[in-house]
Amino acid sequence: MRSLILATILVSALSIIAVPANSSPAGFQQVPDPATRTNPTRIQVIDFFWYGCPYCNLFEPQLEDWLDSKPDNVDFIRIPAVIRSGWSNHARAFYTAEALGLLDTLHSQLFAAIHEEDQDLNDMDELSRVFADQGIERARFEEAFNSAAVNRKVQEASILTRRYGIDSVPAIVVNGQYRTNPVLAGGASRVLDAVNDLIASEQNQTKSP
Repeated sequence: MRSLILATILVSALSIIAVPANSSPAGFQQVPDPATRTNPTRIQVIDFFWYGCPYCNLFEPQLEDWLDSKPDNVDFIRIPAVIRSGWSNHARAFYTAEALGLLDTLHSQLFAAIHEEDQDLNDMDELSRVFADQGIERARFEEAFNSAAVNRKVQEASILTRRYGIDSVPAIVVNGQYRTNPVLAGGASRVLDAVNDLIASEQNQTKSP
């Protein structure tokens, strides 16, 4: 687990401080397999993250501030990225918390347990203790963790991770059409500027005759 985290730290650090020569001047790229727009009056913004990523943890406060000021017609969705098979348990923890109605509380606590309390949270036993702190008995946790609904959502998250070409986190996809990340945007602090530009562009398209 430690070697995986260290490898991810290195990749994420490079993503934040190094901007390659071939990065997009606009701060974003079109995704490999764009989604079909289903509602022209709404704009979807997806945050791809991994609980083990230290830079996703650092990005969360920026994202929370942005959520307070986002346009009313923007639908925000979090999707736990499944770039490697070892990330699937964290994705499963996210959807388990959602199924148990504890996502608002546990999303930040899962980040804190890893990055502030130095817990691995690598398997079901370790994760169950975080849920137990919220009063969820082990049997109830296991039932949700292994449920068909959670299995399906983890599979869908894995499919969308590949479909949108997510190879590092944090990453944001706007309207199923464009993606941005610290490399493309020129730094983590510029990611949400790129998101705002994309939202404005998409809104202008919906207003065009």
